[in-house]
Amino acid sequence: MSFKVNLVGYDPTTTVAGGELSPAIFPDTYATPYPIKFAGLLLKSALSTAYDAAATPTYPVAIPAGLGGLPDIGAAFTTTARTDLTGSRELFTGVDYYKPIVSVRTGGSSEYAQLEANFAEVTGMPLITGRVIGVPVRAATNIIVGDEITSDASGFATIAVSTNWVIGKAETPANNAAGAAGAMYVWVKVGPIYKKA
Repeated sequence: MSFKVNLVGYDPTTTVAGGELSPAIFPDTYATPYPIKFAGLLLKSALSTAYDAAATPTYPVAIPAGLGGLPDIGAAFTTTARTDLTGSRELFTGVDYYKPIVSVRTGGSSEYAQLEANFAEVTGMPLITGRVIGVPVRAATNIIVGDEITSDASGFATIAVSTNWVIGKAETPANNAAGAAGAMYVWVKVGPIYKKA
C-alpha cells in the first residue's frame, strides 16, 4: 500500500477494506524565536508577528507553553542546538550553543530573537492520550507519582494548580528540589487534557 502525497503531506482518502485510514501522526517542524535547549519541553503556538512585526505572512511559531499554558504543539522532539560547531573544542567552554544564539536575541526580551532571519527550527511532538513522554522538570520542584503535570513559565514540567492546563499524570517521581531546570526528567502519561478546577 502506498500513500499519495498532496499539499498537506498525505492523501486522506487512502482506504483499506472500505475504511478510511487515519494518517500516521508525524512531528511537525516550526520556526521558533526561542532557544529550545531540552527535548520534551512543552510548547505552544504563537503568531510570528508577535516576535517580529515584519514576519509576514503571519505563521505559527513554537514558544514555551507558559505557566499553566495549553501546549497545543506538544513537546519538543528536537532541540535548537547549533550543529555548525560539532567537534569543536569550544563546545566545552560553556558558551550558548543553541539557536537563536545570545548575540541575536534582541528587542523586547533578551530571551528571544526579534528578527525573523534569526529564528531557529524545532520539531514538536503532539501529545497523544496514553503515550508516556519525558518532560524536563522545573527547578526546585519535587514531583511524586500521580501528580497532575502542567507547564511552568518556560515549558518545564511542574505540578498543576487551579486554572492550569493538565497534560497528564506523573508516572515516576522526580525530586528536583535542589536541581536546576532540566536537571532531571519526569515520565508523564498523557491523558485527556483539561483545565484544573
